[in-house]
Amino acid sequence: MSKSLLKSVAATTLPAVVAVILAQACTSSTSAQSSDNTNPIEGLWNSEVTITDCQTSAVMRQFRAMNMFIHGGTLTDTDVQPPGTHGPGFGTWQDSGGSRYASVFEFFRYNPDGSFAGTNKVTRTITLSVDGGGFTSTIAIDVEDPTGATLNSACGTESATRVR
Repeated sequence: MSKSLLKSVAATTLPAVVAVILAQACTSSTSAQSSDNTNPIEGLWNSEVTITDCQTSAVMRQFRAMNMFIHGGTLTDTDVQPPGTHGPGFGTWQDSGGSRYASVFEFFRYNPDGSFAGTNKVTRTITLSVDGGGFTSTIAIDVEDPTGATLNSACGTESATRVR
């Protein structure tokens, strides 16, 4: 083989070989994790959320949401409310013992003109069902302005089922 042909083969196959090796290394470390290291709440959940007035219990709004509880204690949240009103939620979760969990996440809120309106801080106490296929939670929400000052609060409940 000529030197230029060898250089051409090396240039085109080396990146592919490196990619395969990296993919195998990542797959091996992921599959090497024992199921003993996973927590029952980890995974994707689809939920029905009801937000209420804390004083009167009057329903303020209801909507669907999705939560991803990630190994190590982080979570992401999104919902079906208009995307122009707020961004995705990012937060943490922790095992409180038994079938109980605590989670806190925040998301940015926006005014109708798209300007920054502040944040919502959502605190939940979660109870996992006995079979692990669902959970319920109580919700406390602090609505904050752009400086972090609390404008008002709301309460709520959630009922979720496991997606994955």
